[in-house]
Amino acid sequence: MALENLEVSLDLSDGVRLEIAYELPAVGLVSLDVSGEEDGPGYGAVMLGDAVLAEVWFRDGHLAAEATDLAGLEPAQALAVAASVAQVWQEANFTGTFDDSRDLKCTVAGGIAGATAATLVGGSCFLLTKKKQCGSAGTFVAQKVFGWITDKCNGAQNK
Repeated sequence: MALENLEVSLDLSDGVRLEIAYELPAVGLVSLDVSGEEDGPGYGAVMLGDAVLAEVWFRDGHLAAEATDLAGLEPAQALAVAASVAQVWQEANFTGTFDDSRDLKCTVAGGIAGATAATLVGGSCFLLTKKKQCGSAGTFVAQKVFGWITDKCNGAQNK
């Protein structure tokens, strides 16, 4: 699917701050926000316009809570947003100047981004199918997104 007007911002100067925004045709503006500290609190969200669709919170470097709210979406919209969130990590390129703690911060960004994507994908899957296997789908997406974000953040743009 086409992701239009893709914008990516990654700031590792004070903790981790990753923002991605893009237009999803026939759905609207999708944005992903990831922020966190090394071994500290973290937050990840997927939004459609101003509506928060999925959120994750981290405490002490571990997942503390997650929430999904897809009530305002048609099933086709939920599926499109979930698919685009899995896809956008492959298309996003990160550039910038980073300090010596880049590896750890990229790992933090990858972990929060992976959990956020998994929450949305798992929630969308369950909304549409009501099957227990949706947890496995979310886990798969979490692992892939974690790898993509960590690799790209660390400079491997073509992975």
